[in-house]
Amino acid sequence: MKRSVEGIVLRGTDYGETHRVVTLLTAEFGKIGAMARGANRPQSRLRALVRPPVRARFLLSYTGRGMGILSQGELIDGYRAIREDLWKYAYSGYALELVDRFTEEAVPSSGLFHFVAHWLEQLAAGKDPEVLTVLLELRVCHWAGVRPVLDRCAGCGEALSESPVFDIAGGGPLCRRCARERPGVAIGSGVPSLLRLLQEVPVDRIGDIRVRPETKRQMSDLLAAYLEHHTGVRLRGREYIRKLEQYGRPT
Repeated sequence: MKRSVEGIVLRGTDYGETHRVVTLLTAEFGKIGAMARGANRPQSRLRALVRPPVRARFLLSYTGRGMGILSQGELIDGYRAIREDLWKYAYSGYALELVDRFTEEAVPSSGLFHFVAHWLEQLAAGKDPEVLTVLLELRVCHWAGVRPVLDRCAGCGEALSESPVFDIAGGGPLCRRCARERPGVAIGSGVPSLLRLLQEVPVDRIGDIRVRPETKRQMSDLLAAYLEHHTGVRLRGREYIRKLEQYGRPT
C-alpha cells in the first residue's frame, strides 16, 4: 500500500547504475530502508531528495517489514545553509550518523523524528554546532541505555553540584574524596552543571547558549570517550571533524 510519509534522509548508497538505497527516519514507521528506483538518473525528480541532509514528503510503499519503495517526493527542506557551509555539513553528517547508529529499525517515534528535524533547523539557523552536538550526544547516551548520572557522585552517590573529575567507566562525576581514590578525567568545575542543562533542555529552545571554547572541547572529548567506552562504537563523522580542526576553525 502506498502512502504519503514525511522523512529525513539519514544516509544513502548507490545501487547499480540508476537506483539508490536510503535510510529514512519517519514518525510513522521509525527508521526504515527504502529503494529509490531510478533516482540516479539525471532527469529523476528523486535525485535531489535522496542525499542527506534532506527532509521531504515521499510516496512510500511499505508493508511494515523489509525495505520500502519510494516512487515520488516533494522537498520540505534541503538545508541549504548547511550544505553551503563545510563545518555545518560536517556536523550534520556526524549527527545523522549518530542517529542512524543508535536508533532501532522500524520503531515508530514522532518524538525522535521531531527532535532530529529541530536539531537540523537549529544548525541551519546558525546555532553553535559544538553545543548542539553535545546536546545530541547526551540524547544518544539515553537512547543507547548509558545515560550518565550528573547530579551525584559516581563513587559514593553523594549529591553534587560541581566536580573537577569525571569517571567514564562509572558513568558520572566524582566528589573530591572519591576523585582521590578512583581514576577519572579532569574537567572544568562547571562542566557537570552545563551537561545537566544540555541533558534536559529541548533542542528547539536551546537559544544562544555561550560556552567557552575550552569548555566545549572538554565536553566533546568527554562524551566521545564515554560513548566509545560504553558502546564500543567509533564514528567516522567525528574523526572527519577532528581532521578539519587541524586546519583551524572558522572565525
